[in-house]
Amino acid sequence: MSQSLKRVAVAVALVASTVVGTGSVVSANKEGGACRRAGTKTTIKTVNLICTRVTSGKNKGKLVWTQMSSGSGSGSSGSSSGGSSGSSGSGSAESGGNSTSTVVLWNNDGNGGWSASGKAPTCTGVVWSLFVDSLTGVQAVLDPGQVRGGRYKAHGGLRLAESDVVVRSPIDGYIVSAAAYRETATGSPGPDGELQYLVDIQNPCGLAVRFDHLRVLDPSVARALSTVAVRDDSQTTRLIPPIRISRGQVLATSVGHVTTSFNPSFDFGAYDYRARQYNRRSETELRAFGPDGLLGLHALCWQDLFGAATSAALRAIPRTTTEASQGSDVCR
Repeated sequence: MSQSLKRVAVAVALVASTVVGTGSVVSANKEGGACRRAGTKTTIKTVNLICTRVTSGKNKGKLVWTQMSSGSGSGSSGSSSGGSSGSSGSGSAESGGNSTSTVVLWNNDGNGGWSASGKAPTCTGVVWSLFVDSLTGVQAVLDPGQVRGGRYKAHGGLRLAESDVVVRSPIDGYIVSAAAYRETATGSPGPDGELQYLVDIQNPCGLAVRFDHLRVLDPSVARALSTVAVRDDSQTTRLIPPIRISRGQVLATSVGHVTTSFNPSFDFGAYDYRARQYNRRSETELRAFGPDGLLGLHALCWQDLFGAATSAALRAIPRTTTEASQGSDVCR
């Protein structure tokens, strides 16, 4: 072969190897595909992906691309009735599959909108159950859709007489993200605070709930969340794969703060990501609150999700004096 032909052959080989190498990298940049460094972000066809370590299942420990979630802060989540009918009672938290592609997840676009990762089922027929066994011992209800501590809170909650209470999932779905963090009763983060848990549950149809200030998790849930690192803030960790949970399944057996100060209360928010929900504030007003206000676009009046009798009972419970005058932006 002449020297010039050799140079051409080498050039062709180099171009071919470059094309093959580039192709292999691009093919990996898809949801569920392998990635190399946790926290790396990319965008493929308008879908925002982040490199995340799988926390359970047979692929535990591997790094894969997953759609970015909304995930931070102790704030809210939210929606109305819909989805698959639920089973109530016991059970254990289990992996939702080996890849997020097996479960439809709802992802925040960062501007107040949410979209499904696949074809979402209809919410018709989703059954809601009250997340505590009894309202006895509930001393006060915190309404969703209020300004508290200078921030907008799309979620509400319950204040109890005692910290020991069984907290259950109100819908069928998946734990899609969670946080474990230390905080004092006054909200100050740090290593001297009490361990608190935040849990986000989604039904694939587009309904969601968030619990915060869970203190003692049910053993099966604790095992499922064992890889979530304890932080000094409530930044959530996306769970890959998500953890299957059943309506009525026990999530926690104790809530709130006990040692730093006695504050037996926990937060609860319900959301419908499919469309904007009723809020007496305008969208402009809500957006002025930043990410906290954007959750208010999808927040539900959760007190009305569990039937007329329960709704009447919840509405009859006193509100805390400092919050009562505000009422609720999302409850009519």
